[in-house]
Amino acid sequence: MIAYLLAFFAMTASAAPGGFDVYADRGRLHRLEGRSGKDVALHYLRSDDGGKTWTAPVRVDGGRPAYHFSAGDARVAAEGDAVYAVWARSGDGPMHSGPLAVARSTDGGRSWGEAASPSGGGTHGRRFPALALSSGVLHAVWLDRESKSKVMASRSTDGARSWSAPFVLDPDACECCWNAALAAGDGAVHALYRGKDPRDMNAAVSRDGGATWSKPAAAGAFGWGFNGCPHVGGALAARSGDIHAVVWTGHEEKAGLYVLSSKDGLAWEGAVELGGAGAKHADLTSSGARLAAVWSDGGRIWSALSADGRSWSKPKTLSGKNASASYPRVAPAGSGFRAFWREKERFNDAPLK
Repeated sequence: MIAYLLAFFAMTASAAPGGFDVYADRGRLHRLEGRSGKDVALHYLRSDDGGKTWTAPVRVDGGRPAYHFSAGDARVAAEGDAVYAVWARSGDGPMHSGPLAVARSTDGGRSWGEAASPSGGGTHGRRFPALALSSGVLHAVWLDRESKSKVMASRSTDGARSWSAPFVLDPDACECCWNAALAAGDGAVHALYRGKDPRDMNAAVSRDGGATWSKPAAAGAFGWGFNGCPHVGGALAARSGDIHAVVWTGHEEKAGLYVLSSKDGLAWEGAVELGGAGAKHADLTSSGARLAAVWSDGGRIWSALSADGRSWSKPKTLSGKNASASYPRVAPAGSGFRAFWREKERFNDAPLK
């Protein structure tokens, strides 16, 4: 880990940490990272030992930098030696966001080439892409700002050489919260995003491999009436046939971070509160029958574990008091989990057991 940090900082010493994403597949961890600022270069790293050591950074974007890179602005997904990255380029949309760009590697991330975009061309804002990958089918979910704030989904069955016509999951959603996507073991594909009226998180599911999608259902029906942008998304995980979601609400009487469970991805129950109003920017993952959640609160990173999705361990802090830590991610690693986050001057991580 130390060698990786030294190499990465030597390459990008002039900029502070921006954003990153982590994806686990078959015991291998995949990372996509960028620094702060505009027109951000994206780099990929891989770990085959649960995050203890990492390959040297490899540039992914091929001279097509991201307009910005913070939470949910770029994603990575992998299955075997096939690795994909998606991000928003500069354009005429919000925060100068533009069309989605995709890159593909067929050799485990050693080299990268340009792939087709699920959103087509244009210069208006397409933001907060999410990826899910299973059995060679790649699914993308994103926010399209050409007309209102549409949540769109598309799939590729040929390694991102082409994509299906976009399916509109919601014609008018929240404008500024990142999306999540999950390919469950039963063949279903799930999406999670923030609705607009109310500003609760909504879930949708496809039972036919992404060809069609259900109508959205509230994942935590808090009834939060809010005319503004919370800038807080959610996350999904599959465990023992159930789907779990971690969501945050700013409702004045219920403000906090919650984990919910569902049998079908549409009817959600058993909301368990993990943290109060300041507990935001959470991530969720599973390993076997266990779940791990991470989130930020008060400039620190917190974590909790569950064996059944309903009862959770007492939250523990992972970061230092003065680290200004934010935007954590968590992934299965070895016999446990590994959490990742950014601080003032570096990216950091720690094992969860």
